[in-house]
Amino acid sequence: MSKHEAKGPRPWRRLAAALAAGGALLGVLGGVAPAQAAPMPAGTVIRSMATATYIPAGLAQAETVFSNELIATVQAVEALALTQDQTVTRPPSSTVVLSHLLANTGNVASTYTIALANNAGGCDADTLELDRLRVVHDINGNGVADAGEPEIALHTAKGLELAPGESAALLAVGTVPGAASGQACVALTASTALQGLGAVNRDRVQVGSMAALSLTKSASYPGYIVPGETRIDFSVIGTNIGAQDARPASTVAPSN
Repeated sequence: MSKHEAKGPRPWRRLAAALAAGGALLGVLGGVAPAQAAPMPAGTVIRSMATATYIPAGLAQAETVFSNELIATVQAVEALALTQDQTVTRPPSSTVVLSHLLANTGNVASTYTIALANNAGGCDADTLELDRLRVVHDINGNGVADAGEPEIALHTAKGLELAPGESAALLAVGTVPGAASGQACVALTASTALQGLGAVNRDRVQVGSMAALSLTKSASYPGYIVPGETRIDFSVIGTNIGAQDARPASTVAPSN
């Protein structure tokens, strides 16, 4: 073997390393994106090709080689997040409103079956059940079941649809029985139609003789609102809907 031939494989080692680097880059392009990145839409076509430029030993002219083209299509992957479990205290005969958030974290539009049931979804053993269970789509996200906000049909396919990255505020609503004491547990579940994924939140309601405050905020102003000119007066009314006196707390509300 000549000296020229003995030195020949070294540039090819560099070429192999360059192709390996191209393959690694291809893996990044066609593989799993970082957790914080937005999901790539289903059906997206990814095309990738590796190239390498080198100078053969003993020559001065560079040469370039190309790999075959890789074509990959992103598949539809459903994912969802439902938050969060809550524990609250309420007096008998009161209405319970619990806020939740359902988010489509997948890369395809999903339709959901929504369910709300007593003592379900892995709830602890409870001693009472809430009445008139329903789920309201909280359109404005204020945590209140406002007039005109739609109820979601429970246990029905396609009760709610979300695009990738879209979320919906949901209110789990129920009524505490009169003259009741103990604990109720209700489970809010969401299941996807395409791939059958599911998520559940468990809400626990402690019921007894206690104080419970209800706040109502309103605004009044003359005629139309002109930014920078119109005076708006806000009022907040607090009502104790519980069975015990509400004592002052040590927390001071901000003055502004």
